[in-house]
Amino acid sequence: MRQSPSSYKGERAVLRLTAATAVVMLLMSGCSSDQISPPSTTSPTTTTTASPTTSAVAPVGMRLPTLNLVSTVEPVGTDDRVLQIPPKPWVVGWWKDGARPGGSDGTVVLTAHLDSRKYGVGPFEQAKQLRPGDPMSLSDSDGRTHRYTVKRVETFTKQALPYEDLFRQSGPERVVFVTCGGTYDRNNGGWDSNVVITFATT
Repeated sequence: MRQSPSSYKGERAVLRLTAATAVVMLLMSGCSSDQISPPSTTSPTTTTTASPTTSAVAPVGMRLPTLNLVSTVEPVGTDDRVLQIPPKPWVVGWWKDGARPGGSDGTVVLTAHLDSRKYGVGPFEQAKQLRPGDPMSLSDSDGRTHRYTVKRVETFTKQALPYEDLFRQSGPERVVFVTCGGTYDRNNGGWDSNVVITFATT
């Protein structure tokens, strides 16, 4: 199982978190050394957080058998409305103010670096190879395993990322994993897109 990086040149990723009209939206500036500000039409208000089911606890591990990949999952919060991502690209960040696996509703938001100047390429460079139906599981801090399958794999330019849909905290439970992708352009700050993988419960 892969948990170590190989050599690659990349840029740091950041996620900027804001909320408008009681809907959580995340601005993905991922894999760039620059932070991206919220759109001028967005006025930050109170952040919407999930109300987890009592029995739902934090995820601590992620397994993707198709990619022969096992990763540690760590809770991440925000600093000045920027969602913090684990610096090691083989570690997954879980947005702790969102849904939890097994919570019955809402989106479990996961993210990881595609690559890093310090650590090189991460295993999630393979994420775009996943196909609908591929299995994924999350283990939680109580030792339970929550099983999902890939519903869709999509690539969006950063300007076209559908924030409100991807990070909603209502509706049936699902997992959304976001990393960088598209074309790498060092002169324009890094990767120009985000790879978004949506998982449904099984």
